[in-house]
Amino acid sequence: MLEKELSAIGSDYDLEIVDWEKREAGYKLLTDKGKKYLLVNQYDLLKILESTGTLRPNWLIKPWQDRFGSFWGKSESGDIFFLTDWQEIVPADWQKAEQRRKMTKTLAEWHEKVMHAAEGTCQEKLKIPQPWWEKAKGVIALAEKVARAAEIANRQEIKNYWQKLLAQNCPGIDDYRQISWSIGDRGAIFNNYAGICCCIPPLEIARWLELNGWMWQWQDEVLLEIWSDYIECRNIRDEEISLLQAALIIPRKIALGFARYESLAHFEEKREIFIEKLVNGLWG
Repeated sequence: MLEKELSAIGSDYDLEIVDWEKREAGYKLLTDKGKKYLLVNQYDLLKILESTGTLRPNWLIKPWQDRFGSFWGKSESGDIFFLTDWQEIVPADWQKAEQRRKMTKTLAEWHEKVMHAAEGTCQEKLKIPQPWWEKAKGVIALAEKVARAAEIANRQEIKNYWQKLLAQNCPGIDDYRQISWSIGDRGAIFNNYAGICCCIPPLEIARWLELNGWMWQWQDEVLLEIWSDYIECRNIRDEEISLLQAALIIPRKIALGFARYESLAHFEEKREIFIEKLVNGLWG
C-alpha cells in the first residue's frame, strides 16, 4: 500500500519511482530520471500515511514560525520542509482553525452584497457588517497595488534574492548554475539536480518583497486564507521570471486577470471590469 502511494506521488511529477528511503522529514524517492531523488515533505506524507498509522500528527516537527496559519519547520534531522494547513498537523489548535474557517465562510457569503455596495450608503442599506466591508475595500486596493508592483518588478533582483534564500536555508547547495524551481502553495521549490531540494515559504518571500517596497502590507489573516486557495502552481523559465508571472503569493485570479492588460494605464481603463472579475474569482 505504501509503495503504491509513493509511486503515485512520482506520477504527479511525470517520474517513475524505482526505490525509496524513509527519512525523518519524509521519504526520499529514487526516480528513473538519471537516478535523481525527489524529497517528499512531511505535509504530503501526512495525507497518504495518516490512515495507515505510519505517520502521526506532530511527528518530529520542530516549528520555526506560525505565519497566518502555516508552519515552516525543521525535522530532527535538520531537513527543511514547509507545512500548510496547520490545523491538520497540530491537534491542539483545531478549535482555533475551525473558528477561522467559519470566518472565511462568512466573508464569502457577503460576496453578492459586496459586489453591489460601492459606497458607504450602500453598505448601510445592504446591512454589510463594517469588518467585512473594510475587507472588500482592501481587496480593491490590493488589485491596484498588484498592478503597480508588476510594473516595477525587476527580474534579476528576484532571481538574486531566491539564490540568497537558497544559500541561507540549504548550505549544501553550492552551485547555482543549474537550479530548477517552481512556485506552488508551499512556496518556491528549488532543486539543483543533485537531489537537494529546498522549499521557501511564500510568506517569507512576501516579507522580503514588502520590505523592499514590492508588495502590500500583510495584515488580514482571513483574506490570506482565501488568497492561498488561488495560488497557481507553475514552472517558470529564468527568462520568464517576473513578479506577476511567478504568481508567488498573488491570487490566481489577480495574476491571470492583470496578465491580460498591457500596462497600468490599460488596467485603469478596464478597472471596473477587472475588479468585478477579481471579486468573482476570490469569492464567486
